[in-house]
Amino acid sequence: MLKKLLAVLLVSIFIFDAAVFARGWGHKFGKRHCDNVKERVAEFVSELHASNGKNRKEHKKFRRFIPGKKIGWDERFGSEENEFTMLQRYGDYHQIPEFVKTPLKRVIEHNVIDEPQTGDLFRPGDFVNRAEFCKFLVMAIGIQIRNPEIPSFLDVNTNDWFYPYVETAKHFKWLDGNPDGTFKPGNIINRAEAAKIMVNAFGFEAEDSPDDLEWYDKYIRIMTEKNLLPYGEAEYFSVAENVPRTEMTDQIYRFMVETKKIWDGAEPIVIESTKGK
Repeated sequence: MLKKLLAVLLVSIFIFDAAVFARGWGHKFGKRHCDNVKERVAEFVSELHASNGKNRKEHKKFRRFIPGKKIGWDERFGSEENEFTMLQRYGDYHQIPEFVKTPLKRVIEHNVIDEPQTGDLFRPGDFVNRAEFCKFLVMAIGIQIRNPEIPSFLDVNTNDWFYPYVETAKHFKWLDGNPDGTFKPGNIINRAEAAKIMVNAFGFEAEDSPDDLEWYDKYIRIMTEKNLLPYGEAEYFSVAENVPRTEMTDQIYRFMVETKKIWDGAEPIVIESTKGK
């Protein structure tokens, strides 16, 4: 019995001494270790920003040496994948061309296009009709919407969803109707028509030239001078082609940047010319 009590006493004394030792030496070691971790974190963050947040292997190391602290890559440093998180709600996101993702994101942020809900479709290959184009432009300009009691066109009724947008475009003389008094809102808009309406809507002065051969030449000339054509060069810009939603989005974005309605600090991307487009 006495031997057992003595053994317990010796173990207790050993544990007590170990605790005292750890409190002194361990505190110093712990502080030094903490300082080292801080230095490593600072060094890592500096290197990460220098590499523009691309070094994901280093990021994984960073997460490992901070136990219990999960710092998300996207939360702290941004991510190329998650730059377009909002667009990924589109059910056809993977059909959206790369060149139009930034313009689409920016015009959505400026309420030109409604923010997508999960499962919505962007339909990048669909062509834009005249009614849709009026809405996009009115929202891009940010002008007061007109809603008169009497329609300006025979085929546009006051209860049509596009009525105020068409009337606004007509009021500010961005477009004209047809000689028979109709607007034909469901007709697909072509590049020549879109060029005229956009130049007028964004306030550019289109002056005639003795060299002009077609009514739309003066509008294409302004867009060429200011890098507002979707394919960069008028030579490859077939004015008779219809305007798909991707092109419409890109062109409205270009006009908004040019007129400082969107400030991105960079010129719009010039898409490689494709003959016949």
